[in-house]
Amino acid sequence: RNMLDMHKAHSDQLGISLSPACLRKDVLEPVATMLYQRGDSFKVIIECPEDLFILTDRIRLKQIVLNLANNSRKFVQKGFVRIRADVVDDKVHVYVEDSGPGIPMDKRDTLFEKFQTSLDILNQGTGIGLSLCKDLTELLNGVISLDEDFHSGIEGCPGARFIIDLNKPPLH
Repeated sequence: RNMLDMHKAHSDQLGISLSPACLRKDVLEPVATMLYQRGDSFKVIIECPEDLFILTDRIRLKQIVLNLANNSRKFVQKGFVRIRADVVDDKVHVYVEDSGPGIPMDKRDTLFEKFQTSLDILNQGTGIGLSLCKDLTELLNGVISLDEDFHSGIEGCPGARFIIDLNKPPLH
């Protein structure tokens, strides 16, 4: 599906359907439910105001957050995968944070390019996930980035934080 979506996004064939969405109930909670697996040694945390609504394509936004969170899940041995949303300077931001080993400095410049080598030891993935996240975020008129200064707060686990600036104000 990711390959097909990436092809459609690059050829301007991937449509979006905007409607009001509650970020907590329509995006973050379903993603957290999909992440949970019995026996995980880390917590899945949601942080989002109950009444944070935005005009977006909830399916595409959920696809972005799920892809990022699944990537985090592959690397976290202890601590957390946290998905959260907040309003910064009257724009909605969504964050996917983890307490994994972090992203090596030499991989950061090309992180969102297509067909990147997998960072996990099992070489899972196709190398298009982050590129698709970038394409879908841009389709939603947003910007995705890696927070270069994030630290998880857990010793020996620097972690990573992806920021999705949706470039839209919340609905009131």
